[in-house]
Amino acid sequence: DLVRSRGLGDVYKRQVYNVAEYLPRCIDSMLMLNEQNFEILLIDDGSKDSSGTICDEYVQKDIRIKVFHKSNGGVSSARNVGLDNARGDIVMFLDGDDSVNPVLLQDVLNSFEVSDEAAIYGTKYIADKVSPNFSPKDSKIYLLANLQVLPYWGSLNFWNILYRRRVIEQYKLRFTEGMKTAEDLEFLLKYMMCVNTVHFFSKPVYNYTIRGGSAINNHLAPKIRAFDHFRLLNNIQKWVELNDKKIPYWFNGCVEPLVKTSLYLAYVAKLPRTDISYMTKLLREIDDKFIKNGYNFFSSWYMRMAKFDCGLYLLLLKLKYKNKAE
Repeated sequence: DLVRSRGLGDVYKRQVYNVAEYLPRCIDSMLMLNEQNFEILLIDDGSKDSSGTICDEYVQKDIRIKVFHKSNGGVSSARNVGLDNARGDIVMFLDGDDSVNPVLLQDVLNSFEVSDEAAIYGTKYIADKVSPNFSPKDSKIYLLANLQVLPYWGSLNFWNILYRRRVIEQYKLRFTEGMKTAEDLEFLLKYMMCVNTVHFFSKPVYNYTIRGGSAINNHLAPKIRAFDHFRLLNNIQKWVELNDKKIPYWFNGCVEPLVKTSLYLAYVAKLPRTDISYMTKLLREIDDKFIKNGYNFFSSWYMRMAKFDCGLYLLLLKLKYKNKAE
């Protein structure tokens, strides 16, 4: 993982695992920044290809680059190593097979004000087929507790954000280890609950490479993601309780899409009845904990149905897609 630290002002954190083909492009894109006052932390997560060697070679080329070699523990473990060793004020995450537009990133850094607690910029998706890019409107938004909707929810990703390390450390934010997916979304939501001033930039700073071997495209992804989205909600509930934080109103608009996505993934994965029953149990436990703390996120009819029996919801979903096919 590459953490860039500027100043040790900024940190670019980059998780590296079997991405030798893409890694030089990734690192070079950061080194092309006009700014000099930053650090790049390369976290070699037990790569089996030449990625680790490439990291070592770059360390010899530039004193701003540091490499940490570790046994394979997954993306959360690698990113946490980066956060534990970061020294800069601004933190950015960059996957080893992705890259940045250095000119546009420099523009964002130059416009990132002291009062800004997060900067969210555009993403350009690189794939075999055309994918819609993410380009938020240039603006500054205040995440007040009564804000109805988290801006651009559904398009936000943890990688197209500049974070303040002081916020990360103040609330002891780290990535949950043991999750195969959604750990980044969990981190993002927790961070957004801790900040107020967010600066949006339309510039497509981040180049995201879509490739078949990534975790998100693995054939096991639907089943794994179905459960990890539920774990995400459970983890956030525990974190809110532990830190005595008040959940903002906009979080309500995040919960329902997460649950619907989980159930859709369960439908795609064709989960057996035992797994569906377990999902129902998880959903009930999550809702009960939120209710205990004064929150009611399961008010819509489909949320209540899923809580009663995820299997019934999936049956209706199956009939829906069957009718569409006919």
